[in-house]
Amino acid sequence: MARASASASIIQNLGAGIDTTVAALTVMTADGFQFDNTGREWVVIHNADASSHYATVLAPGTDNGADFSPETLTVAAGKYIHFGMFSKGAFNNGGKVQIDPEVGEHEHLYYKVLRANNLA
Repeated sequence: MARASASASIIQNLGAGIDTTVAALTVMTADGFQFDNTGREWVVIHNADASSHYATVLAPGTDNGADFSPETLTVAAGKYIHFGMFSKGAFNNGGKVQIDPEVGEHEHLYYKVLRANNLA
């Protein structure tokens, strides 16, 4: 199964009325998801399970010469986390950020990518 790409319908520009309820989020696939990274994005991840789970942000690059390790995001039971903005040097893999769910637990994690368009 291929890693899902966040489509334009998943990447939502910031503004009034952003809906991050579970109904407005997308369930992760077993292979995780990826999205174009301009350095202005962050993700909302919701854990719909009664146990905590994690997702890993891959960090294949460097930023100002420094290597980065993957970032593990723990999401408590029934909670949301917000994570980003993503360094284009550290987190881009072919221009995309890649996020993988905990093995075997992807069906409990939902996500949405948000983009701030009006940053200087």
